[in-house]
Amino acid sequence: MSFAKEKNLIVYFSHAGENYSGGKTIYLSVGNTKRVAEILKEQTGCQTWELETVTPYPAGYQALSELAQKEQRNASRPRLSAYPQSLEGYEGIFLGYPIWWGTVPMAVLTFLEKYNWQHLRLYPFCTHEGSGLGRSLKDITAACRQAEIMSGLAVRGAEAMSAQAEVRSWLSKVLA
Repeated sequence: MSFAKEKNLIVYFSHAGENYSGGKTIYLSVGNTKRVAEILKEQTGCQTWELETVTPYPAGYQALSELAQKEQRNASRPRLSAYPQSLEGYEGIFLGYPIWWGTVPMAVLTFLEKYNWQHLRLYPFCTHEGSGLGRSLKDITAACRQAEIMSGLAVRGAEAMSAQAEVRSWLSKVLA
């Protein structure tokens, strides 16, 4: 499979507002995962689709963290406000997300469980503050067993704005 920008789509979930970074809580007007998705778009020319929930997540870090943990415990699937009409015609999906409590936010699983992933490659990328990819690849694989899951990219959130070289290096490996 060769890389073609019109045959690949960048789908991501990101959170602006208070985020944990470098041992403290900081305010982000643009979420870290969105910043990495923008770098990916710049380097590939692919279109993007931002996943948004019907009920927005809290802007405050503590409230967000508590809700994310509760959603995991309950295996919640938050409703998304919109979906790509179809994934037909695409060969690959770049899937971006922050790591929440060691894995993908439950809203990402809502997206993954909606589609048939047969004949698609998934290129996972995440932002984190020390956990790397966590168990996200295992959870993504369980949600879309027919997909070919490629090596993931984990970008420390505090370094998201300057991750151009890291993204370029990852692309050269997974698209080779």
